[in-house]
Amino acid sequence: MYEFAVEPAITKLRRPGVIITEVTAGSVSDELELRPDDRIVRVNGRPVRDYLDFRFQTAGETELTFRVKKSNGETHDIEFDREEGEDLGLMFEQIVPRQCANECIFCFCKGNPDDARPSLFVRDEDIRLSFLYGNYTTLSSITDDEMARIIEQRLSPQYVSVHATDLKTRAYLLGVD
Repeated sequence: MYEFAVEPAITKLRRPGVIITEVTAGSVSDELELRPDDRIVRVNGRPVRDYLDFRFQTAGETELTFRVKKSNGETHDIEFDREEGEDLGLMFEQIVPRQCANECIFCFCKGNPDDARPSLFVRDEDIRLSFLYGNYTTLSSITDDEMARIIEQRLSPQYVSVHATDLKTRAYLLGVD
């Protein structure tokens, strides 16, 4: 039997939460004394993995509780109300792409000229980038948690690269046999 749940490469060790990069002056977040380099680790008791989690968990909510790890290491729970649709005035770090662990014979990154811009050599296998930017994924290493996230957060469309349904042929094409 051919196994397709290849282990994803680790891009970097990450702490829980999402790092604030900018706070709009005069915004509710500014009034709450949130600052760049603070990390929001929970929203209404739910863990925050990244910007998409934050957006999903705050959408439509007027009563919010943030668990914030300040840049000095202190952790605080901040409870506040906001007007419906009020912008929080926050910008966050970019999503670090989950790297692809496949060795696909059709991978376009391998065919790029040596002098192509560096971003064209990033081999991602990331459902978030598929949703946000239309990047293709093989879903060969998707976890149960990621599948549940796609469903819960309605991360659609997902752009899936399917070149074969026969398991032996698929294993060969993905370079996992």
